[in-house]
Amino acid sequence: MGRGLREAICRCRALVNRGEIWWVEHPEAGRRPHLLLTRQAAIPVLSAYIAVIPSAYFAERITKLGPDRLTEVCGALAIAAGC
Repeated sequence: MGRGLREAICRCRALVNRGEIWWVEHPEAGRRPHLLLTRQAAIPVLSAYIAVIPSAYFAERITKLGPDRLTEVCGALAIAAGC
């Protein structure tokens, strides 16, 4: 892995990680909690935008789900989405 990619990963991990719940302050939607479900490996690629929300809107981390709870959430999402 090149130095630039390693640095980008480190910077990004400092911002957000899979399973974290953040308060997001969107100018049109207000302050709402958001759960990050993306693959951890994809986060460096998504450092400027998380889903379609600019990373600048992420105001404060609320908590991080443990592995068991994150598995439950993913299972529920699979059922809800019919995957």
